[in-house]
Amino acid sequence: MYSQSITRTHRTAFVFLIDGSEEEMSRAGFIHNNLKGTDLRWCDGKLIPIRYHDAQIHLSHRDNDLTNPDREAFTRLRMKLRTSPEDFLTVCDKESYYHPMGEFGGHLWVSNTFEGLVCVEDESGMGLIDKEEHYVLPPEFEIVRYDPVNNVAHVRKEGLWALYDHNGKMIRDFVPEEDFFEKEQ
Repeated sequence: MYSQSITRTHRTAFVFLIDGSEEEMSRAGFIHNNLKGTDLRWCDGKLIPIRYHDAQIHLSHRDNDLTNPDREAFTRLRMKLRTSPEDFLTVCDKESYYHPMGEFGGHLWVSNTFEGLVCVEDESGMGLIDKEEHYVLPPEFEIVRYDPVNNVAHVRKEGLWALYDHNGKMIRDFVPEEDFFEKEQ
């Protein structure tokens, strides 16, 4: 288990980390295009963007916060942290075990194991498997984000989002992103 996955940090420190991440991404011209708090992982004292299915490199956006589409997402993250009722927040997922690619062979990409489930990417798309490599969600989605705290998977297909439970049963039907994430707030 990553020791940092259980690290707790004061929320004001997160604001500084978000500032640093935004600055580094902007300097590199890296635009995530779908940034949420769950798309940033703690690694060696930095927040690193993950799940960049929609990401692009645009050198025209370098050092130009006014035209960077991630600016609003970073502003929302800062506001959420500043208004959080909790002073100390967990840096990463509550539990995260590392499994090298070889353990779950035959996939283009394999995530860590969360609550016994693993996000995978195949040539046909992203899916969710259990430890025995049985598909809980078939590899037909553009994005699969497993939320181990709530035992649900947020999935995107054809630009629409849906919610599935730990067993692969649909909880919420596909809707546009703004409707989907609005209900979660």
